[in-house]
Amino acid sequence: MTAGFGRALRAHRRAARLTQAELGARVGYHHSLISKVEGGVRLPPPGLARAADVALGAGGGLLALVDDRPRGTLLSLLPGADPGVAVLPVRWPARLTARCPEHGTTGCAVPSAARARVLLARLGHEAGSDLVHVLTALLGECAAADDLATVEWALHRMAPAGSPVLLVLAAHFARVAGGLRAARGQDALGMAWLGQGLVWAAAADCPVTTADLLADAAVLTGVPA
Repeated sequence: MTAGFGRALRAHRRAARLTQAELGARVGYHHSLISKVEGGVRLPPPGLARAADVALGAGGGLLALVDDRPRGTLLSLLPGADPGVAVLPVRWPARLTARCPEHGTTGCAVPSAARARVLLARLGHEAGSDLVHVLTALLGECAAADDLATVEWALHRMAPAGSPVLLVLAAHFARVAGGLRAARGQDALGMAWLGQGLVWAAAADCPVTTADLLADAAVLTGVPA
């Protein structure tokens, strides 16, 4: 699917006589991301697929090439969110597919969406395994859905000080936020999140997460890692 979408995107862009930079400006994504998607080395974010389909007049042809499994904005899961925000239902996992930062394994049970909503309402004041599992699941879904708004919602409310596990999670959220900001051409904001992630990773004494953040920063700045 990745290569097929990339080839179709390139064909539509060239037919519209647009450069990658010009298309990026129209759809709100950096030209480097457009290049990676066209080259088949990066999955197209859902937002890019939708915007490019409209901008290039593809009539749904580009959207038909991407994963169209039901996704909704995860903001519908968050406390105080307007239930009408999500057009499609949120896919909330029953178990973690990513490695749990607390237990070091995959497959940990994730609290229900209703319970997650309660825990997220107390984000910054709540701790414990259930919250760790909710945040880990939330981050995975946000990354898959290109959902920057929810990632930053969590980052602005997390209070990880004093908990190494939450510090690592906060660093992971910051890494995703940095990548999503950079993909939108907002390199300064991307670097700011990566920098904050490095602070949290260092406080948690987590060299693996620190190395991941440094590698992302090197890519963003063009400096060899």
